[in-house]
Amino acid sequence: MQLNYLRRLWAPVCDRDVDGELHAEFRALPWRSRASIVRRLFLRDLAEVLTGHVRWRRARVTQPVRRMLWMYGWTTLGDSVMDLAARDCMPDGVTVDLCLSPGLAPLYAHDPRFGQVFTDPAQCSRGNYDLILVQDYNTRVFVWLRTHYPRVPYAGVIGDLRGECLNRPAFAQGRVNLLFGRSAPIRPPWLAPPAVRIEAEPGDGPRTEIAVALGARDPRRRIADWAVLLPALIAAWPASLPPPRFHLLGLGNARADADTLPDGDWRARHCRDLIDRLDIASTAAVIHGCDAFLGPDGGLMHVALAYDKPGCAVFFKPIEPGWRMVAPHRMHSVTTSAPTAVVAAFLASLAAVDQSATDAPPRASTEYWMRYSPA
Repeated sequence: MQLNYLRRLWAPVCDRDVDGELHAEFRALPWRSRASIVRRLFLRDLAEVLTGHVRWRRARVTQPVRRMLWMYGWTTLGDSVMDLAARDCMPDGVTVDLCLSPGLAPLYAHDPRFGQVFTDPAQCSRGNYDLILVQDYNTRVFVWLRTHYPRVPYAGVIGDLRGECLNRPAFAQGRVNLLFGRSAPIRPPWLAPPAVRIEAEPGDGPRTEIAVALGARDPRRRIADWAVLLPALIAAWPASLPPPRFHLLGLGNARADADTLPDGDWRARHCRDLIDRLDIASTAAVIHGCDAFLGPDGGLMHVALAYDKPGCAVFFKPIEPGWRMVAPHRMHSVTTSAPTAVVAAFLASLAAVDQSATDAPPRASTEYWMRYSPA
């Protein structure tokens, strides 16, 4: 009985089997951390039962839904791109409003699938909704629901699930499929074209523009050899392509990575330093305008994937590339930051783009932008 109760912490509930190792990840936590997670789970459930609010929780959405609110509480860029791709799984005819962090809102403010996009729960505390979709279950969300929507059905996407070792795009979309009784295929995450436009700087002829993500919020996912990697890429650059120009992107410790690159003429000829200079909308616009992407698994990589950029994504344990990248996509991946392996994968991605340029299938971003945009 105890094990069945706790399965919600590591067993994904969706419309298909999802690759991952959440149970092993949970068991590897220190016992105090596991005890704290279980205690919070029990107290949340107890409060929902004692207040009677639990009767409004839905494992399946069976009532008619015309308008719903998606309360997205995560603040990380890459997770939002993967999770909110589940908007493709919503039934047609349902208006979906979104409430999320102000830092993420610019990426979705012009999204054709969302109605209104809010950045403060107070802005959407009195809407006429048939369903509230919450990203994960926590005490703060439950208190907000009991206060503002005490008699409106609600459902969770992640719910009580904890951990990072799973195929997150497949789970998010599979979960929403299950909630609405649908069987939509798992699609690559996508973003609407950015509203911000970044003007190209006057150049010295055609260039292959490459968005390069330096630094990393998670130290486990930080590439340490940029001073070797970027010069090695230039040295191996094929003569058939315009020479590369690196648009250096990132915040915080990205500056330390940039400072390891060669100074003087090399940097002036090959780099455009944008570190700590752009907000999220402008950063997305730079990635959208570039020809390719190079960087570690992280938020900017997911933006590049959402715009279907070729290039190379560098993954580090325990995350597997297949847990983050949904085919079809043009980006290659490696599980080592060794410069020779990264350079080879990057150039192979560009070569594959040249070979398939004439018969590339349309991407979901194009399909849905056309579908939901005004004529």
